[in-house]
Amino acid sequence: MALILFIAATLRLWGLGEENLWLDEALSWGQATMPYSGTMDSVAKDVHPPLYFNVLYATVNTLGDSEAALRLPSAVFGILAVWMVYLVSVRLGFGRYALIAGLLAAVSLFQIRYSQEVRMYSLTAFMSGFSMYTFLGLYLKGSGTKERAWYVLATALLMYSHVYGLFVVIAQNVYAMGVLGWQYLRPERGDSPVSLKLWVVLQGILAAIFLPWFGVLLGQVERVQGGFWITKPGLQDLLKTFDLYSGGIAALSVSLLILGLAVWLRSRGQPARIDQQSSAKVASVYPAAFLLLWLSLPIAIPFVASLVSQPIYYSRYTIGGSQAWYVLIAWSIAVMQGSLMWRWPSRLLLLVVLLGQVPGLHQYYVNQNKTPWQAVTSFVESNAEAGDIVLVHNYNVIEPYRYYVTRDDLKTQSLVGERAFFAQDPRSHKSSIEESRSYVNDVVDGHEQVWIVLAYTRGTEFDADNLQQMLSGDYELSATHQFGRRVAVQRYQRIEK
Repeated sequence: MALILFIAATLRLWGLGEENLWLDEALSWGQATMPYSGTMDSVAKDVHPPLYFNVLYATVNTLGDSEAALRLPSAVFGILAVWMVYLVSVRLGFGRYALIAGLLAAVSLFQIRYSQEVRMYSLTAFMSGFSMYTFLGLYLKGSGTKERAWYVLATALLMYSHVYGLFVVIAQNVYAMGVLGWQYLRPERGDSPVSLKLWVVLQGILAAIFLPWFGVLLGQVERVQGGFWITKPGLQDLLKTFDLYSGGIAALSVSLLILGLAVWLRSRGQPARIDQQSSAKVASVYPAAFLLLWLSLPIAIPFVASLVSQPIYYSRYTIGGSQAWYVLIAWSIAVMQGSLMWRWPSRLLLLVVLLGQVPGLHQYYVNQNKTPWQAVTSFVESNAEAGDIVLVHNYNVIEPYRYYVTRDDLKTQSLVGERAFFAQDPRSHKSSIEESRSYVNDVVDGHEQVWIVLAYTRGTEFDADNLQQMLSGDYELSATHQFGRRVAVQRYQRIEK
């Protein structure tokens, strides 16, 4: 496992500071570089809990705000998340097969990508694994005071790391209630170490810990319901999620899971655990049910909610349940190793799954994946004259531009405000071209040269064609420069009359 952690660390630290910050990363930087009260106020107005931003605030004030320093906490949490996948597998009794789960998580492009972003996703992955590890400890360690304290700590941190962390807690509740119900129907299975009374007390403590943020969460939910950028998901989005978990070879990974489940069912559910532990210890642990709930509910709950209400489902948000995917594959391999018929086919499938990660990893490290904001800013600053105005389409775009800016003699302003950008129906905030023309001309009045950064336009009236129409008569388009697929820079010069 030490070798696997070394591989995980190498893949997550390699080139950590080489690429530019993209939009969301720059927003994280902007929030973390405010005075602390401003950081917390900004987070409350966003859609995420505050734990990650406290970590990032501390990082900026100790290590600075270079790209590598900003991404370092995510890399560390990503490495720890791999360790947790291994520890959960060990606690489930997988023995040496736990190494398979750890290796799959270590080389997963999905896990690596979000371990190299200035966002909270790898923190959520780590805290989810940590919470599930301590959750199993309640059943396998006798639910003593120490185990209860660790569970409360880990789960409280999970709830404060990402909203989807709450769905992992729901999975824990469904499992706990299922175990209690099953043992009520089958008393010969023995009593669960986690009684109904104890479970209610633990959940009450967690509710009390989360209560200070609950009011903020309700406000965030209300704002999201008023309009958000995520579109309604479909079946293809579910398939994409598993494809991301598997590095583009979801079909093979699913084949491993199905084969493992088939072999397990054929053997009447035995062995329920891979190693030999006392029946008293394992009476309340059902690995397949535990892992399937951990995997499925953080996906199913927001997916169904997105179909009946404002869409909130996005693949990267499900990272808290993604570790169960790697553990389930390891479980399948372990089960099939007990069958002579499937021993070598399962090893071959695993080898193909591992080798299948290589092309995606190669492309990720070789190609530029993030928006080249430094090139955008350098282009404007090297060609602009003192007193020019730089207009950005999306108010958020000011943050990545501001991160790389070096000149203070250029005015920067957004054309689109927060409400219009996040509107569920941006057309409801459109004005007539004549009204927009008047607004834009008031903004650029007195400037001989105007620079416009078009990015994340989201269909409002300030697109390239309309802006050219609004500025015509007073300004002429003199140059357009494209940066990748997402960003274009236009230069307008005043027409001499």
